[in-house]
Amino acid sequence: MQQDLSDTKRLQTRIIAYTVMMACLFGVLIGVAGILPIREQLRLSSERFLLHVLDMHTQGIERQLSRNETLARQISSRSQIREKLALYNRGIISGDALRDFTAPKLEDALRASAEVAGITRMDRAGNVVASVGMKIPQTLAKPPSSEFRNDTISGPFSMNGKHYVLIGTPILDHDNVLQGTDIVAFTMAGIQDFITDYKHLGNTGETILLIPGSTGGMKAAFPLRTGPADTKSWSEITSLFSEAIKNPGQVAHIHAKPGDGEMIAAQPVETTGWVIMIRMNEDELFAESDKTIFMAVIGVLTLIVFGGIGLAIILRPMTGRILVEAKQLSRQDHELRKLYQAVQQSGSSIIITSPKGSIEYVNPKFSEITGYAAEEVLGENPRILKSGRMKDEEYQLFWKTISDGNEWRGELQNKRKDGSLYWVLASISPVRGPEGEITNYVGIEEDITDRKLIEQQLIAAKEEAELSNRAKTEFLANMSHELRTPLNSVIGFSDIMSREMFGPLGSPKYLEYVANVGDSGRHLLQLINDVLDVSRIETGDLSLAEQSIDIPTLFGSCRHLIEGRANANKVTLRVKTQSPISGLLADARRVKQILLNLLSNSVKFTPKGGNVSLLAEYDETGAIVFKVVDSGIGIAAEDIEKAMAVFGQVDSTLERRYEGTGLGLPLSKKLAELHGGTLTLTSTLGKGTTVTVRFPPERSIQLD
Repeated sequence: MQQDLSDTKRLQTRIIAYTVMMACLFGVLIGVAGILPIREQLRLSSERFLLHVLDMHTQGIERQLSRNETLARQISSRSQIREKLALYNRGIISGDALRDFTAPKLEDALRASAEVAGITRMDRAGNVVASVGMKIPQTLAKPPSSEFRNDTISGPFSMNGKHYVLIGTPILDHDNVLQGTDIVAFTMAGIQDFITDYKHLGNTGETILLIPGSTGGMKAAFPLRTGPADTKSWSEITSLFSEAIKNPGQVAHIHAKPGDGEMIAAQPVETTGWVIMIRMNEDELFAESDKTIFMAVIGVLTLIVFGGIGLAIILRPMTGRILVEAKQLSRQDHELRKLYQAVQQSGSSIIITSPKGSIEYVNPKFSEITGYAAEEVLGENPRILKSGRMKDEEYQLFWKTISDGNEWRGELQNKRKDGSLYWVLASISPVRGPEGEITNYVGIEEDITDRKLIEQQLIAAKEEAELSNRAKTEFLANMSHELRTPLNSVIGFSDIMSREMFGPLGSPKYLEYVANVGDSGRHLLQLINDVLDVSRIETGDLSLAEQSIDIPTLFGSCRHLIEGRANANKVTLRVKTQSPISGLLADARRVKQILLNLLSNSVKFTPKGGNVSLLAEYDETGAIVFKVVDSGIGIAAEDIEKAMAVFGQVDSTLERRYEGTGLGLPLSKKLAELHGGTLTLTSTLGKGTTVTVRFPPERSIQLD
């Protein structure tokens, strides 16, 4: 780096030396050639500057007039205006009707622009239809001829110390027939600003707007810089103008008297009879150029005499820039070194290849993971890492992605130098040059071998758990089938004995015992049936026998079966269906099983004097919704999930108050989901529980 700075300083010294020599030679040539040609060019430049100022003022006035013309055309271009004027000209509507329609429109236009001072609208014959704002003198608002088709500009004229210009705009119908005219008076404040803008004209220069006079010739539209317009004789202004207009676009030299020269330039304003004239004292106009010539002579002499010192001062900023650039190069070098160290010390494997895939760089982490030294892989293709375990299609997709200029992210199984396999999470993207072309590919890889091993272990554990669960389900299903046969025999024999079909049993206690045996057998059979249903649902062996269900009939049957238990527990049972509610397409036995499970739970967990309601209604989508609502003991929010689990018991202690297997709610939920529906439970401890069963809208049907 120090060597680079030394070379920079030597280059700087040579630049200064060569520049000093050339400057001295240039100074000698200037002295030989002389100053006069330069003086002439500077004077011509001053004259061109005067013409430039004239052109700026002229263009500014023309733009202002163009804006005024555009605004005037907008006022008169509305189709309703043309139609009303045409009706008036044909005698269809009266003048008062036309005036009533026109005046508000003109008032709106007057308020919309600060530049509009007044508007007068005339019909085809030149009669005034309406006038708003400033009253335009009749001498100026002249009626147009029938051939009037283009805008006209007249003025300027003065009223009450202010200057105005009039723009006449024809109002034509769709057949290009003249229907009327708008005479719009605009203030000349904007134009006057251009005329009185003397900032480029020194102390003696002035801009004069010349307009045709009433008696011929030209006259000044505004007061002159030196006083009112009438303080100058018109003959003098006319003579100056005539001299300047002989050669349009050039500067005329006027010498009114020896030592009192003036420079005058004039230019006409398009679409008007106006002329813009600029006049300036010759000495003041050329003062800057003469001063420049003088300073140039001094400068040449200074360069020749003090060339070395002067150029050293002038070239100092250049030297500073060179040194700044050198420091910037130093900083860039530092940043590159920092980036290199970051890549070298990165915890991820980094590999850079050419566009054709040849390895150009690998960092130490690459060598640590693969076992290859950098020298062994430089110039090689990354395919040396292929494990042979991945499909060729995957590699083809990978190369196509990065060749198209996109980033590829994914997992690769590669092979180390020793032949062992490893997994990486790779991000490979193209590196583009200044023209957008791909110059390299860079790959950043993270070793995820340990993570993949954990994932495989988790998958194996999951499969083992699923296999175990299926074995459990199949065992429960088989056991349920095996237990049902002897249970049916026990229930059947207990029924025969309770009826004393083969003679009296003797003691009344025997009848009580036989009844207990029958009830216990039926309870156990119901439990086995529930276990079998849960197993069949989990294994996918339970199919639905769908049919049309009459909901009122279904509810009546459920009420009949539960009412005895409800009366025994002194619980009020209510059944209500939304009117009109008709049918449901579902498995009648399974839907009834759902409702009986829910009603049994509600009756069981509702204390004496409580209420249990079975409701049916449509929701906003047309789906049928069953609700079982009770005023029972309720369930705490944190226990709802436990209650919905298979064999779940909120009170699982040996001393629990209520009997049950914990299969009713989860089985009902699975049966509802088997129909494509849902079962949800909301509850408040000590206040009651609501279970909602919703079937899909497509299961709602109308029964004849």
